[in-house]
Amino acid sequence: MRMRCRERGSYVSSSVRPARMRGAAMTLHVYAARPKATYCTKYGDNAVACVRKQYNTHEVLDSATLFGSHEDWERQWPGIVETLDDFVLIPNPDGTIGQGCFDEYQAVRALGIPTRLLVNERKFVDRFYVRRLDGGLSKIRFARVVARS
Repeated sequence: MRMRCRERGSYVSSSVRPARMRGAAMTLHVYAARPKATYCTKYGDNAVACVRKQYNTHEVLDSATLFGSHEDWERQWPGIVETLDDFVLIPNPDGTIGQGCFDEYQAVRALGIPTRLLVNERKFVDRFYVRRLDGGLSKIRFARVVARS
């Protein structure tokens, strides 16, 4: 399923290694993980613009433009996750994420990649937790992300 509102790119990860393995002069990568419901929306686009501003020395990899389908994600994600230096989770405005974002978050946590939460399109939070909703109510509303105070 391809989005009509923006051109999708193909990310080739075989020649990209994490910056922590390459040295300081190389490109750093931050992944902006967001639910499909935020693709092609002002909310989602503003959130990614905020990530680009905050991580202006990084290459921002936007989940909305990297993959053309779930199969494409399954094929590319294992190579992409190995290149990441940072991960930003952008939930829906109601604080929920789908199963795809949940799976991505679990993968980066397992690898020890720093994670941040973007709240209200502008505030970055380092302390947060992700809780499944009643065993995952649906693939679209799978978990809730809550900032810790």
